[in-house]
Amino acid sequence: AFSFAETWVLNLMGQRIMYDLRMEIFAHLQKLDVAFFDKNPVGRLMTRVTTDVDALNELFTAGVISIFGDLCTLTGIVFTLFLLNYRLALAIFSVVPLLFVVTFLFKIKVRDSFRRVRTAIARINAFLQENITGTAVVQIFSQEKKQYERFTRINREHLNANLQSIFYYAIFYPLLELVGALAVGLIVWYGGLQVFAGSLTLGALIAFVQYSDRFFRPIQDLSEKYTILQSAMASSERIFKLLDTAPTITSPIESKAQTVSRGSVEFRNVTFAYNPAEKVLHDISFKVEPGERIALVGATGAGKSTVIGLLSRFYDAV
Repeated sequence: AFSFAETWVLNLMGQRIMYDLRMEIFAHLQKLDVAFFDKNPVGRLMTRVTTDVDALNELFTAGVISIFGDLCTLTGIVFTLFLLNYRLALAIFSVVPLLFVVTFLFKIKVRDSFRRVRTAIARINAFLQENITGTAVVQIFSQEKKQYERFTRINREHLNANLQSIFYYAIFYPLLELVGALAVGLIVWYGGLQVFAGSLTLGALIAFVQYSDRFFRPIQDLSEKYTILQSAMASSERIFKLLDTAPTITSPIESKAQTVSRGSVEFRNVTFAYNPAEKVLHDISFKVEPGERIALVGATGAGKSTVIGLLSRFYDAV
């Protein structure tokens, strides 16, 4: 009954966290200006709302409670070891600094690989969204082979990033086993000397060997949860970076509606660029009087849509 309640409560909490976080991200996306979406592909933003949020859900549902349980078990074992024989307990803890070094190096490498994995997933989603939406254009210009080669490169980056993280796991877990075996070796060597000296019973030595195994078992379990934690950290960095992005175009807090009975629209020495190095409009000036009709004509990329976007204040001009 308690296991059922634990599973139900944890998953309910995780689902509600995902719901609230996705609502907050979506509400924030609606507040951002159009210029932000010009620089960030839709597929990449979809990854923030879907895949990255799922990684956080795994942390809350499978990681947090298990971590606290393992820490409690570890604390009880440490207390028992010192109670039995503090000298042998110190022999076990002499390998803990080595354990911290291995874990610290693993943390640096695996978090970088998780960042690469999340970035690669975002690129895959962005490419698929653009390519599937523009399938007709791709087929009209016979770009299927070229797009296939582009997707191959993007997919290969995702594969390599995952293989890199697997490589670090393949090194990390055997190193943990090696540290545990080293601790058992120290117990057998030092405890054996005490047994021959008559200061320690054989039963106490066997108990220490068994407790040593129990000591490293929650540590290994924590290392598995540490993987979930690193994945969640990589995803949270990307989520909060998005949430910390402030809109560049905002309305006054106490804005008042103005009634305009008659007026004109005027551009006076307007210059605009989507990218600072490439100006789209150069010192544009014109005036449209009430009732007057004008036509904006020009080649693709001349700035016709940009003028309409500036009139709607999708962008701010200088």
